[in-house]
Amino acid sequence: MPKRIDVLTEQQKESLKSWCDEWIKIGLSTEPADWDRQEKALRACYRYAKLNDGIPIIRVASPIVGAFAAPIAANIISKVKKVDIKDFAVDSDVYSAVDSAVDSKVWWHYWLGGALWVYWPSFTQFFVEKCGLDLGEVGDRATAYAELSRSGGYIWPNKYFAMVCDRPEKISRDARGRLHCEDSMAIRWRDGWGLWMWHGVRVPAKLIMDPDSATREDIINETNSEVSRVWAERLGWEKYFKLADVVKQDAWLDPKAGLHYELYDFRKRAGELQPKLLRMESPKINDGTSPVYIEPVPPGISSAQAARRWQMPKKDGRWPEVAECNRTPELVFEWEA
Repeated sequence: MPKRIDVLTEQQKESLKSWCDEWIKIGLSTEPADWDRQEKALRACYRYAKLNDGIPIIRVASPIVGAFAAPIAANIISKVKKVDIKDFAVDSDVYSAVDSAVDSKVWWHYWLGGALWVYWPSFTQFFVEKCGLDLGEVGDRATAYAELSRSGGYIWPNKYFAMVCDRPEKISRDARGRLHCEDSMAIRWRDGWGLWMWHGVRVPAKLIMDPDSATREDIINETNSEVSRVWAERLGWEKYFKLADVVKQDAWLDPKAGLHYELYDFRKRAGELQPKLLRMESPKINDGTSPVYIEPVPPGISSAQAARRWQMPKKDGRWPEVAECNRTPELVFEWEA
């Protein structure tokens, strides 16, 4: 078995596509966890990390249960055993044990993530299983971790116990592979917990299930610009602005970038500090589209171009003053020059 590979054979290259497909299927699996197989692999990982492999393994139905239960259990054990709570961090125990024994160029730190980090064993196991690369103990560690990904869901490890959760029962994605579903949760576990997603953006359930019931408060109180954009996409910009009860104050077309900017103000202001809204086109992203966003800007901003200027900090990191933006709204990006 080779201890180093510098060039792949033609046969190995040809096998890459089917190998990737196999591991994508593993990562997106909605089959129930194989708890016994997962436990065997998990205890092997603890042995390789020179930790007690006889620790209790607690099974939970979904990540939300584990997220709440793991710190509660850690706190209880820390009081019973009178140990420091920092002993429960992966970064202080498993991390340090693995990091001291394995070259970071060969292996990655967070090796106990289970299906959450499925892309790492897809890489290491291609060389171990398909190419016959001899990595010694590191290869054994990699294989143990790969078993975690192949057998179950996510894992919260620490010194005194491990929390493991099941795989989701449903995963729905759009054509680009982003979590997305127009009429239900995009990802859901068997206990009913899951996430509402719109083309990769986590959104409120109402936005998916009943967008027509949106209120003015839903619109103006949303602080996440990505979610605001999704509200506009679901409702349509006309209805979005009608709900927000705003009027267009100014518009500007960036002659260099060809992007449109529009400044809106509320018809009935809630106070002098209530921000205005800037509707703006984004430069093209990786998929070739130019998403449109809505973001709040200071109420004193007088034009769409000044609002664009206000969004960009100066070279020294300071934010420009509103008066400065209104007085000299011109802004040139280095990539535009």
